[in-house]
Order: sequence, then structure tokens, then C-alpha cells
Amino acid sequence: MDDVKPHKILVTLLSWSDLPKELLVSITNLLHDDDDIIRMRAVCSPWRLSIVPPRKISPYPLTLPVYNVCTAASARRNFASFKLSTATICHLKLPGAPPLYSMNRKEWLVRVVERENGESIVLNPFGGRIDLFSPQANTKVLNSLEFHISEMAKGFSLQLVNMKNDVHYSIVEELTNICQHGKVCVSSKPISAAGNDYAVMLVNKDKCLHHIKSGDKKWTASMRRINILNDLIKGSDVMEYQGYFYVVNNFPIVLKLDYSFHVVENQMAPVCEHCPCTLRLVECRGNLLLVHKCLDMTDSKPFKIKVFKINGSYPVEWQEMKDLGDDVLFICHDCCFSVSAKDFKGLKGNCIYFMDSFQWEFGNDAICKGLNDSPIYVFYLEDGSVGPLLSHPDNPSILWSVPC
Repeated sequence: MDDVKPHKILVTLLSWSDLPKELLVSITNLLHDDDDIIRMRAVCSPWRLSIVPPRKISPYPLTLPVYNVCTAASARRNFASFKLSTATICHLKLPGAPPLYSMNRKEWLVRVVERENGESIVLNPFGGRIDLFSPQANTKVLNSLEFHISEMAKGFSLQLVNMKNDVHYSIVEELTNICQHGKVCVSSKPISAAGNDYAVMLVNKDKCLHHIKSGDKKWTASMRRINILNDLIKGSDVMEYQGYFYVVNNFPIVLKLDYSFHVVENQMAPVCEHCPCTLRLVECRGNLLLVHKCLDMTDSKPFKIKVFKINGSYPVEWQEMKDLGDDVLFICHDCCFSVSAKDFKGLKGNCIYFMDSFQWEFGNDAICKGLNDSPIYVFYLEDGSVGPLLSHPDNPSILWSVPC
């Protein structure tokens, strides 16, 4: 048998600057954050010339009418407006941070709120102010280019603006309650070929569901459009998932709606065994989860939490999840999200962080509360134990340890 001579393999080392323009464009199309595009353009001159700079202007804050959003606001037009703003839950990490096993790893799970002047306020994920910088540097503006930032989720909030002086206090009170306690959800994609329009759904304090889209002059009560369930349409939570709105009510029924607010599917969800109960929707690893958070004062463990996953396509089956593995759920007022404990030092998997109350006060003119004053709890699915965050010896420092 003839000897087989090995082939000589010539390896040519290419510079990153020699990547084909088509490949650079394909990579850029996968980047959804303007800061990432800016960083990519800063690598070298050929990349800067090949990659189009971000020109997308954030549509937020949006100005929305208040007309017909509640009974008190149905008799008069143009006496006030809503300002719809967004907050981004981010994984914030300093460049060159030590490995995961290091005690000095510099990373945080934060909520970033951008002001209209472009400055960024950094809060803990539940909304309380954290001291991102030392007291002597509190006026320093967060420069997102100094950090590696990964977007985890988005939350939305309403603020009452442009209020006329002659508005009755009862109307102001009701609209303020909507801003403080309502859950807002916005379409993640344009709802038409125009590319700059939107659809918004709102669950107010009384669990009534309303919707509005770009160009509308007033809100529409969704129970009038979705007559298959009549008054059962009153929602407990709403979220956007894979291009659809999902609504869960206390019946409980989960509704799937398109961006025109038409029901595509409806499905009975597992019934809660305890009362009162709060139902929340959250996405985890591409799956839609339903979280039952109940209060049972007759038990030594008053908080009861169960997690269910939609298993299969319509008609769906609900599968109770006894173990989340390395995943961690965060149940916040304006959004729910999940992270992997492997990505954060000190974070334990198979648990749920939540607030005992959604009364979370912070504002531009007030000193925002921090985690030391917050009713944040941790629920462990493994044994059903629950307690305040600060009472657990293994509470993660990523929520408040911050750089000076």
C-alpha cells in the first residue's frame, strides 16, 4: 500500500479589518443596540467605513391621549396627556472584568432609564435608586460606552403630563392610579409597513383592559371588542411575546391577540388554589410561563408560588415546573424577565425574586428608595421557602454593589 504523504496546509492569517463588507453587514443586522454598533464601528477604519452608523431615533417617550382610558376621562377631551416612557433591564459589566469565580467581578443587573436630555438614571431591577457612583460623583452621567451592556428586558410606564388647571381632583386621582399601578405593554415591531407605528395595551388598577394604536385619538375598552368572554376580559397581566399580545385574567384564561387586538387563541389556564392570587406572564428561554403568586395567611409559609409552562401548540397543555434549573425569574411591576444564574456571580438558580407590594415610589424630585427599604422577597422552588432578600445570607451583590 502506497504511503500517503500529508498535504501541506497553508494558513494565511487575515486581519479583522479584511473581513468582507457583506459579512460585516450581516453581523451588524444582528445587533439591536446602538451602542453595540458604535463599538463595532470603533474597531478599525475599514469597519467604520463599511458599517452604517445608527440613525434610529428612539420613539420614546410617546405622547398618548387620556381620553376614554377610564370612566372619569370619558366625558372630556384634551385636558391632559400620558407620556409613555421605557426602562431597560440590562446586564452591566466593566470591560476586562475578572472571571466568574473571582470575588471582585464587576457586574450588575440594573434598570436603565434614559432622561429626555439623554442622561441615564441607573436603578435596581425593581425600580429603586442605587448609588452607581460614590456620593461625590452622584452627578456623573453614566457613559454606556464604558460598559459591556446586554439588554435583558424592557418595561414601560405612564406619566401624567400637560394637565389643565380646571381638572377635578377625582379625575386626577384616577389617572394617577393608572400611572402608578397600571401595566403597559407595547408592540415590539411596527404594526404596518410604515415602520414607525405602534400598538399599546394597558391593564389599569381595576384590571380593566384598554388599547390604543398610533393615530388613535382615544383609548378603546378591549372588553367591547373581545365579546367572546364578555366581562371576563378583565386582565391580570399583559405582555408581548413572539409578535402577539398575551393577556391573562383571574378566571384564569390566557388570550393571544394580534396587533389589531383581535383574539387569535384563548386557552384555560390552571386554576389557582389560594386567594388572593396574582398572575404574571414571563418569558424564559423562549418559553411562555405563567406564575401564580398567592397569599395564604393560614399557612406558616404565606407566599405560595407555582410556575406553569405552555407545552405544545394550540390547544395547549400546561405543565407545572417544579424546577427552573439555573434560571431565575424576576417579577417586577412593569415587566417580568428571566436570567441564567450562571451569568451572575452569587445568583442562585431555581428561585423567583418578587415584590410584596407594587407600591414602589421614586421620582425626579424625590430621593429614591434603595434595596434596604424595599419589600423584595426571594422564593425558592426547591423547598417553597421564602423571605426578604436581605435576610438571606447568599443574597446576590449584583443588585447593589456598584463601582465608584
